[in-house]
Amino acid sequence: MNVSKKQFWGKFFLVFIPTILFALDRLTKWFALHFLQGKEVAVFPGLTFDFSWNRGISWGMLSKTTDVGFYVLTSIIAVVIFLFVLYIFSEFRKGTNVLFELIVFVGALSNIIDRILYKGVID
Repeated sequence: MNVSKKQFWGKFFLVFIPTILFALDRLTKWFALHFLQGKEVAVFPGLTFDFSWNRGISWGMLSKTTDVGFYVLTSIIAVVIFLFVLYIFSEFRKGTNVLFELIVFVGALSNIIDRILYKGVID
């Protein structure tokens, strides 16, 4: 199979960019976990970062569930991520540029890892 330079670099960036973003996401979460707990960091007036755990979904919705609710929610999220991966593969095989889908997947994967390791997402 003869792959052109353009095809090679296109596929390379489909792996490279999401991998770098995943590493950066994990690194920033590690930093937050080890250095920001109980602190607020003022970036500039009107923007302050602080550490929080999110056991729910976006904006903390469903975060007050029991442990069983958390595991059910995490299972549903894992299934949705799996279905999204199938969609990404399907679109990639059609020749569609899936870079942005991969970026969304990277964030979802990192969050599911948090759920498994810490029983909540580092926010």
